[in-house]
Amino acid sequence: DWAQLCPVPDDELDRTAEPPLSLVFNTKQTFELTAVHRNDGAIARTALSLREAMRGGGKFKLFLEGNLTALKEDKWANLLIESVEGGVDAKALAFTNARVAAINAQVRSALFPGAEKYIAGDKLQAKEPIFKIPDAEEWAAYCEINDISSRKKPDSDKNKPILMQTASECVVLNVGRAELQLWHPLLLGPRVQCYELNVLSDDGLVFSPLAVHDDSRIAACAYLSELVEVIRKLTPGDRAKHWGAYYSLLEDLNLVVKKTKYLDRLQYGYAITVHQSQGSTIEFAMPDFANISKCQAPMMRKQLQMVALTRPSDRACLLL
Repeated sequence: DWAQLCPVPDDELDRTAEPPLSLVFNTKQTFELTAVHRNDGAIARTALSLREAMRGGGKFKLFLEGNLTALKEDKWANLLIESVEGGVDAKALAFTNARVAAINAQVRSALFPGAEKYIAGDKLQAKEPIFKIPDAEEWAAYCEINDISSRKKPDSDKNKPILMQTASECVVLNVGRAELQLWHPLLLGPRVQCYELNVLSDDGLVFSPLAVHDDSRIAACAYLSELVEVIRKLTPGDRAKHWGAYYSLLEDLNLVVKKTKYLDRLQYGYAITVHQSQGSTIEFAMPDFANISKCQAPMMRKQLQMVALTRPSDRACLLL
């Protein structure tokens, strides 16, 4: 659909980047169509107007009635918090990672004031796929859920399964602590403290991913940045084989690198970027059109608005 956001064309991916693209881009992923949803009411009329504006230029009309409403920031944020607290499948959608992080922090602070970073009951979502070498119990459950039989349990970084896809959600059941020695053939790293999260994914899998503890975050990120510089100094032929081990470290720590910043792969699940929301359906979607308007490319801005506007299965409330 030309009116939605397009996947990144393969010929636009920079295969010469250093560090190179995440191995996620070379991982075969399949998805199952579970439902077809058609919008109606004011959402549908606004989407049609937006599509026409994309086709012919100009502005589109907002039909703020029925299943589509709009609020100013304070009331919009309070409605999001109240909806989540009341058990509604509600989620904010924004353009930038920084805005998503700010909304997640605001909602989480309201729900669990003064709590540790992760506690039982936290709703998390995957910013990128979650890879893990599963233990025997996790592997048995994974095989049952995915109807896999007579397959040997993965035991190396080369055949780690994806336990959660991008934008999928999980609920924290309990939180423990673990210690991990950071190691790469080129550079020995520090021992870092991690949260060991026991989670229930939205497809019914119980498993235990790690997340870097705040006390060790600076040390872990400094080590990874130093490792990048060490690998960059190698000849091209030698670099290639070492980037894989670097990305394996990121997977073990459930970190993702954006430019030079390391972010958690598992983030709070109360807001999401519009890009990541593609393909998702949310009962009560709350698009932050004020943040989406910061996109400087006119066509892409309308595509972002279209994707955000068409995520709800029931209703939407815009922040203008």
